[in-house]
Amino acid sequence: MKILLANDRLDTQAEPLLKEKKQVITHLHLAGQTVIPMQKSAMTVTVVPVHGRVVFATANDKTEIYPGKVVVMLPNEAHRLEALEDSDVIMIHYKLAE
Repeated sequence: MKILLANDRLDTQAEPLLKEKKQVITHLHLAGQTVIPMQKSAMTVTVVPVHGRVVFATANDKTEIYPGKVVVMLPNEAHRLEALEDSDVIMIHYKLAE
């Protein structure tokens, strides 16, 4: 078992929690109105909001996410995030077994 602890007083935008060959977990702190521009990941990504409200958008859709509403993306799906207020999300990038 591994215990990962996110810093609840994070001043920087991204805090790596775990980095392995097939899995990367990052705590992302977004100040209100912060925009992360369109980007892609080669891995499957699960976005888990912990605090706040974030607009999560792909090329064809967008939705507001908040604690309890989780997004799962396929590899190479273009996406962007916009914090509507100070927010924290956990980004889990992983490669599924082939």
